[in-house]
Amino acid sequence: MTRWDDESARGLSAATFRSVADLWHHRVGSTPDGEALTYRTRGGWASLTWRQVDRRVQMIGNALLAFGLTPEQRCAIVSTTRLEWILADLGIGCAGGAPTTVYPHSTPDDVAVVVHNSATV
Repeated sequence: MTRWDDESARGLSAATFRSVADLWHHRVGSTPDGEALTYRTRGGWASLTWRQVDRRVQMIGNALLAFGLTPEQRCAIVSTTRLEWILADLGIGCAGGAPTTVYPHSTPDDVAVVVHNSATV
């Protein structure tokens, strides 16, 4: 079994990619129709291919850019651990932004501190 961090097995290194978005596009292009994510639904389990996930990620990223997201600008995600959190995180990164996590059960004061300290818009 190959370890996930065994760069020699893949011929790639972190230096190969300029950004998270660069790495993301490489991964999607490698096996676009392969299973990327599995998640629970009301009826059981469902999965998405890399191509399907990428479509959603690009829609989120494009919407953020249309709203005026600038490179390295902080963008808050308020969510529990779920599929949509992953999509938002990747969408922000692919649009050039930087995600900031705010836990949904945080108090208003805690949210204010996170938003202020991270310069989130």
